[in-house]
Amino acid sequence: FAKEITQESSHRMETCSKKRKKSHEEEQNNEASNTDVRLDPQHAKKLEAFLLKGLNKDQRDAVSAPLGASLVHAGPGSGKTRVLAHRVAFLICCLGVPSNRILAVTFTNKATKEMTERVFGLLARCGFGNERPRIGTFHSVCLQLLRTDLAREAGVEFDSIIDTNEAVQLVTAILDSKGSTKTSKKRQPAKTKADARYFLKVISMHKMQQLDGEKGNLPIDSPERFRDEKGVYKKYKEELRRMRKLDFDDLLSETMRLLEQNLRFRRFARSIFQHVLVDEMQDTNKVQYEIVRWLYGRDHDAQMDAFGVARRSVLAVGDCDQGIYAFRGANPENLAWFRRDIPDVREYALTVNYRSSDVIVEA
Repeated sequence: FAKEITQESSHRMETCSKKRKKSHEEEQNNEASNTDVRLDPQHAKKLEAFLLKGLNKDQRDAVSAPLGASLVHAGPGSGKTRVLAHRVAFLICCLGVPSNRILAVTFTNKATKEMTERVFGLLARCGFGNERPRIGTFHSVCLQLLRTDLAREAGVEFDSIIDTNEAVQLVTAILDSKGSTKTSKKRQPAKTKADARYFLKVISMHKMQQLDGEKGNLPIDSPERFRDEKGVYKKYKEELRRMRKLDFDDLLSETMRLLEQNLRFRRFARSIFQHVLVDEMQDTNKVQYEIVRWLYGRDHDAQMDAFGVARRSVLAVGDCDQGIYAFRGANPENLAWFRRDIPDVREYALTVNYRSSDVIVEA
């Protein structure tokens, strides 16, 4: 019996040793994936020449910008999508950045698809066809982050995302249950549905401007029938929590909240998104802008190594004259705030219009 116990103990010790060794190897592999890939300098130069070929001088300067913060002013038809795609390939093929440490964010699924096709095509032509940088919309990227164990540990628990029709039905039911704030009569169905849509619009604006809708800080021009419903926002959030659902704005606001308040979550997000590229920066709202700032780092030291050399990068492309999403809370002033809030920003301008004729450009 004693012999069996000794053998069993020996077996357990050997198993534990193997597990520790495997864990150490995995940790080393993870650390290795966080460091830049070692490239042959001559081969990297050839790839750089290939990636920069066919670009004009302004585009080349933006694509080959040093690590750190860069702001690219891109007018209509100036090739901003091409610059973004070539920049991603340049980071991987010429600077040795691991592809799983790169994040490129767009605003629409169509833009994501176009960007993905361009980037993956360039990588394949450079011999890096197996590399897969993260490319997606703000909402899809935030959803991935909120699905992690760290987000659940921080209290963000949900099963699904409520769509627009469901949200309208939910707020309509809340308004119906309250009845009229002026009389005891029930609201008319059409009127209630219109109120629900309007209320959801205001909820979205509150979340994206980081306001507290529970306090009833509604717009001055709100209809009188709507201003009395100060408790609807609170009830709406309670119902979402009971249903274990988030709405689309929650994906952004909850991600920003965790980046701001939870150190472990922030470190995790910044460890996997070390190089961030943002398309259409002028169409970001306050929350999206803050997410970009938190991912890059809100202080100079967070972006540098021990020798003062940039170890992270953020490249934002935008044009304050092309902002079209103000009704959703987008703020073109984010371009100015980017220069103000992030130290040592390098600025580039894409001035050649390849889309319009000379007559239109001159007009």
